[in-house]
Amino acid sequence: MANNEKDMKNLFNQLDELLGASDIKDVSAESSGFAQLKNGYYLCEVKKAELKPSKSSGKLMVAFQLKVVEDGTDFTFDAKSRPTPVTLKGTKNRTIFKYFPFSDENSVRRFVADMLKFEGDEPGVPLLTKEYFTNSELIEDALDVLTGMNIYVHNDVSTKDDGTESAWVNFVSWAAAAKLGLKV
Repeated sequence: MANNEKDMKNLFNQLDELLGASDIKDVSAESSGFAQLKNGYYLCEVKKAELKPSKSSGKLMVAFQLKVVEDGTDFTFDAKSRPTPVTLKGTKNRTIFKYFPFSDENSVRRFVADMLKFEGDEPGVPLLTKEYFTNSELIEDALDVLTGMNIYVHNDVSTKDDGTESAWVNFVSWAAAAKLGLKV
């Protein structure tokens, strides 16, 4: 028991050191604890993809959990609008969430279009055909297939008039990624 108490005391001392060295002056109830990912393109692995009810509407949605597998890329442009890639350091291993709520035909069409951006061994050919997205059982099978696959996402951050930021995450086809000069 004495050893356990000593171990706990050591853990508490380590925690006290960390807490004492942490600058929390600008933390508020609205703080998220991590910085928003910047505008850019991120190569991600699908860690989890599931069909589940939305907490807000109760309607079904597909929820993706993506892990950034290498630092992201953005672009700067010269006077002639020629792009130069810029590495977004420190973004590797971050998590991105992407949701596809099903509310109407347009939402279904957007979802299917994005799922067709996943490609297999043959460039330009979708990994899964449209038929995989015609009923819930096939969608669940498709999501199992997509787990572990890679895809680029574009994170588009905009600032509102009140200073708050919002981000839109969009899947990027491999053809579009190649045109941008991203590693494919």
